[in-house]
Amino acid sequence: MKTALLALSLLAGLAVAQTPDPYTALRTYDWQDRTAILAIQQQIVAAGPDAAKLRAVESGLVGVLTAADSTPGARSAACRLLWMAGGEACVPAVAKLLGDPQLSDPARFALERNPSAAAGAALLAALGSTTGGVRVGVINSLGDRREPTSVGALGKLLANPDVATAQAAVTALGQIGTPAAVAALRGVAAKDLVTGQALVAAADGLAAAGRAADAGAVLRLAVDATYPSVVRAAAVRGLVALRDPQALATVVALLGEPDSFEQRTAARQVAVLADPATIAQITAPLAKASPGTQAVLLTALQERGEAAAAPLALAALGHADAAVRAAALRCAGMVGGAAAVRPLAEVAAQPDKADKAVAREALARAPGAGVAQAIATLAMQGPPPVRLELLSILADRNQQGSLPLFKTAAREADPKIASEAWKSLGRMATPADQAELVTMLLAAQDEAVADAAQTAIIAASRRIDDRNAALAPVLAAVDTAQAEQQVLLLGILAGVGGDQALATLTKATGSTAEDVKKAAVDGLANAWEDAKALPVLLKLAQNETDRVLKVTALRGYLRIVGQDEGARPEVRVERLTAALAAATRVQEKQNALTILRACRIGPAVELAAKYLADAEVGNDAAATVVDLAAPQERNRKKLAAVKGPAVKAALQQVVETVKDGKLQEQARKLLAQG
Repeated sequence: MKTALLALSLLAGLAVAQTPDPYTALRTYDWQDRTAILAIQQQIVAAGPDAAKLRAVESGLVGVLTAADSTPGARSAACRLLWMAGGEACVPAVAKLLGDPQLSDPARFALERNPSAAAGAALLAALGSTTGGVRVGVINSLGDRREPTSVGALGKLLANPDVATAQAAVTALGQIGTPAAVAALRGVAAKDLVTGQALVAAADGLAAAGRAADAGAVLRLAVDATYPSVVRAAAVRGLVALRDPQALATVVALLGEPDSFEQRTAARQVAVLADPATIAQITAPLAKASPGTQAVLLTALQERGEAAAAPLALAALGHADAAVRAAALRCAGMVGGAAAVRPLAEVAAQPDKADKAVAREALARAPGAGVAQAIATLAMQGPPPVRLELLSILADRNQQGSLPLFKTAAREADPKIASEAWKSLGRMATPADQAELVTMLLAAQDEAVADAAQTAIIAASRRIDDRNAALAPVLAAVDTAQAEQQVLLLGILAGVGGDQALATLTKATGSTAEDVKKAAVDGLANAWEDAKALPVLLKLAQNETDRVLKVTALRGYLRIVGQDEGARPEVRVERLTAALAAATRVQEKQNALTILRACRIGPAVELAAKYLADAEVGNDAAATVVDLAAPQERNRKKLAAVKGPAVKAALQQVVETVKDGKLQEQARKLLAQG
């Protein structure tokens, strides 16, 4: 074995020794085996910035280009490699290929990135010896190189009868972007897309070279109305970006044009312009602009935070176009200050849902202390519809200074105002407010207001980590409150939770006052969240004489068991066993069997099997057995099948006792699967 391995090793070494160097191998390249190309690429990478090593690679590739037996594929590959490693030495060999239609493109690529002046000279010389598509490619390469020495020759091609040649020359001059190139472009008669884009590109080049004034002059040429929209839009964006002295005048001029892409582009630039004269100059064209442009312009003024735009925004609140109204509402909210509060509030109080939502958002986000005071004042003194909106908006603004206002409004006789104020209190009240809120609740005369107060105190209490501390004022008031007040207080206890709340509710389930007892049972059954209420609910389900309360308690028990996914399956099965024993109605039995499907253990199957003979829920029990015995996927979670003798026995019982044919067939298949 060792001898065989040694022989293989020697053969491998011999193969390496006999492998030709990659440059020799590359000469026969036929577009298939890239081994030689990869080897040379590795040499280039390994050379890094080492000029001597790169020149060695260049020399090897020139040898490929000049060898008589090199294939076209080899020469093409060599040119592409010279794109990474070429210098002045390779230029003569590469230049000879520029006129070859098959190799012109890779030759151009090799010269485009070549840093030597000779590469540019070679491309320039090729202009006179090439035609058609090959010449267009050479022109493109001169543009990509930004070859300044080619401007004169390219300028002579601008009037060439071959359209592709002339347009390529225009584009290349734009890429070169020198003053001489721009001078040549000025002589182009066509005001088309190609010429316009070349001017914009030339301006970019001038700006990058620090010649902002020259760049602005070129962009002003491209704004000419005879150029296509995209060119004019790019030009105005460029003028604004350059902070050109004529930028504002150009923007204003475009705003005065008929509805167009350029008009909307100009409107967007208002957000960037810093000239304080902007507002005065755009007022006239704004009134005549299309709705689309008006919306864009108002949005730009909003983004700019231009206070002087407030009158324009307020005047547009009643515009017929929805987009203009929305932009005006947002702009007024951002820059209008206190003066915009009433107009925005009146819109927020209107029935139009879209405008209402935007107006509310604008008021909620409107900056400034004066705005907050104006909202607070109007929330107390305005018309009822406006007050309703502003009470909610004040809560959206989350200003703690508004709490006294909410408390005052919550005591008002108008039930709508009082209820809305309670909603805001529920969002903003602090632990220090709890006792006062309970006192206010007990004093409420209107049922709707009392309900709103109850909901608000629950919401405020649930934001406090120590639930017992949060409920201290409620617990203190329960024993002395009247029956209807106790109902409200018990609802708060059930909605918040905590050990003391549970103890109070449990005690209240034995109250002789019917309404109080019902409130306690309802609270535990329908609002309580954790499993601590299960013992009292089960006891009620087992022993309560009032049938309605008995059913309510069992339903609540099952609700909590179903929601308590953190409980161990064995515990849930035990709880469901108790629930099924206490159940007297089909609905609760069915509910329990459905919950049982989440308990993927043998005892769950055994429990379901006990009800296969039940005339009312036999099919439900069979469906649960089948569900547990097969793998399931719920809520993107895979549930394993329950296995074991008890499962097989239950499936066999389904086959033998259940009349539903579909369930029987499912059970048979599961039995056959083992």
